[in-house]
Parts: sequence; C-alpha cells; structure tokens
Amino acid sequence: MKNIILHCAVILTLAFALQSCSKADDLVDDITVPVPFSVPVTFDTQIPLSVTDTVNYVKTQPIPFNADINAAIKSQYPAMSAANLKSAKLTQFKIQYKSSVAGIKLDVINNARLYLRVEGQSDLLVATASNNTSTDILNFTPDTTIELADILKTDQKYLILEVQGEKIASDQLTVTVDSVFRLLVGL
Repeated sequence: MKNIILHCAVILTLAFALQSCSKADDLVDDITVPVPFSVPVTFDTQIPLSVTDTVNYVKTQPIPFNADINAAIKSQYPAMSAANLKSAKLTQFKIQYKSSVAGIKLDVINNARLYLRVEGQSDLLVATASNNTSTDILNFTPDTTIELADILKTDQKYLILEVQGEKIASDQLTVTVDSVFRLLVGL
C-alpha cells in the first residue's frame, strides 16, 4: 500500500512539474514591454510634385522611407530589436516645406492621401490630409487602427503621396518628413 501511495505521489509530482513548465514556457513566449512607446522618424527628402488635376487625385513617384526602426527600438530597449516588434501604428505624420526649384509651396495641394508600399503588396492607405491651406506644412490624420509592424520590419519601404491640387503646378520640392510610430515590443 505504501508503494502504491509513493508511486502515485511521484506521478502526481511529475505531472504537476510538467504542467508548470508548459505554463512558464507560454509566459516566456508572450513577454512584452508593458507600455507601448513612441518613436519619431524624421528625414529630409525630395518630392517630384506634379499637380495636374484639381478634381482627381494624382500619385507621386515612390519616396524611399528609410525608417530605422531597429535603432529606434534599441535606443529604448537595448536587448530588443525589430525582430521583437509586436505592434506598430502611425500616430502622427506631416510634411514640412524646406525649398523648391520653382518656388512652389505646399498650398498647391488641397487634399492628399498617404500610402505605404512594400514589394509584393498593394499600397496601404495610412493617412489623409484635407483642406490644406498652409504653404509650409501638410498635416495628415493617420488611421491609428492600421497595423504596420510587418511593413516596418522590411528593408525597402516607400511613401506614396496621392494629391488633389488646389491649382495646377509642377516642381521639385525638398521637404522634411516628420512621423511618429507607437511601438510595442516583446519576446
């Protein structure tokens, strides 16, 4: 009888230990940094702007979007990298005028749509700008529900502007792109 009780005790102990290890492994797989953090991404670029229509939208050429999300994550959490990115959402986006060849400014754009493009996928609409009157800043309202983690992990990504003109104009603009992403990382 003592042997049976001893064997049952050993079996129950082993079963409990194995169950506990499984739960611990599940927890390790889902460890996340408890609070999402914001990462600003700012860079200067040139936009070949050709506003040929005041009724329909016209797309610009792809603009390389060189966001080093890996460096941004490592600056906040050195043990993490872009491979640990669980969620990324665009929370702010604006284009600031710096200069242009022919003197055209951003007020030639009335409305705009901002798309992100990666190889092999459809362009993804991530933000819009409406009723712009500013000569120096084009403010966008991002769709904060769109998940961008997979896009930000890619090496080559592009911004595409689709603009509806206030007036017909064509110029090469130098601008500063200011964006902010809300990131969540984990193991």
